Amino acid sequence: AAERTRTRFGQFRPYLLVGAPLCAAAFVLLYSLPLLGVTDAAIVATAVILFRGLFAIADIPHNALITRLTRDSRARTRIAGYRMVFSSGASLVISLASPLFLSGGDRAESLFLFVLLAGTGAVVTLVIAAQAVGNADRPASTVPLPLRGQLTAILASADARMLLLITVLTGLFPPLFAKTFLYF
Repeated sequence: AAERTRTRFGQFRPYLLVGAPLCAAAFVLLYSLPLLGVTDAAIVATAVILFRGLFAIADIPHNALITRLTRDSRARTRIAGYRMVFSSGASLVISLASPLFLSGGDRAESLFLFVLLAGTGAVVTLVIAAQAVGNADRPASTVPLPLRGQLTAILASADARMLLLITVLTGLFPPLFAKTFLYF
């Protein structure tokens, strides 16, 4: 959809500028359910699906925007790597900060305030990203390669192969470690 979008704000930017606040609102709603006293599984499932759907609306164009920043595959790989580093860093900060927020008296209210702060931070980050791309958010002037050509081009890059290996390992080992740790 973003590839076919044509607005004066660009192709991907509208999804970030509109999708990020909607996603943050769904995130806050999801984690506000305890404060609201909601325990119905159907309502919780609906809130999760709403959040994940709105997350995709903001996140997929955000990731795809990397392809517009440079035509150099090595630079794209580095940008994607930096994005992963900052994303992991934000996750670490949230993980370390959450016990501080949730150690107070009313946990449901503390959770609400914490996710409100986290959601606001995510919106600010995506708005900054949307503004930082400048004129790079415009329609591509070239016809995309067929899927086989894309895969060949990706696998030809040593940086991309390394990033793919790291992605597989980071996706594989946490569940294995968590299960093994429990047994020990």
